[in-house]
Amino acid sequence: MIFGRLIVALAVIFALSAQARDLGVDNAVVHACFEQSVEFRGLAPCVQDAANACQQLPYGDDTLGITQCLMLEAAVWDELMETEFDTLRARLAAAEQESEMARQLDAVASLDAAQAEWRSYRDAECNFRRAYYGMGSMQSVEAAVCWLELTALRASQMISKRPR
Repeated sequence: MIFGRLIVALAVIFALSAQARDLGVDNAVVHACFEQSVEFRGLAPCVQDAANACQQLPYGDDTLGITQCLMLEAAVWDELMETEFDTLRARLAAAEQESEMARQLDAVASLDAAQAEWRSYRDAECNFRRAYYGMGSMQSVEAAVCWLELTALRASQMISKRPR
């Protein structure tokens, strides 16, 4: 709940700064990293590449710009994760329709519960990392890094469930 308020506050700050800052991330860089992430058993080394490039733009290298760039990349990862989640959920639901055994295992409900718990974990962990820095300027950067890294990691976990 508290982290949700932080995200809303960051969104307002970004909206207000959008007029003066023309920052953005290359979605293709994030998508390529996403496809490569299946090779890693953890955070792919290409995570933050799009945010790092964004930080090279004018106004991208101060605290607000860095945070904005990180959150822009995190938003792309979040979309990819949600798409992959929806695809996995649909595949599991179809299997449950076709098989009594799959229906008894109730993988869809388990996936939904896991995703809800993961979201709660991400919010709590990132709120802790933000709070650790108190009122310092690093709090927004640390929260954005946390949000990006945990979301990218979860997206990688989702992509690893694709049929081979």
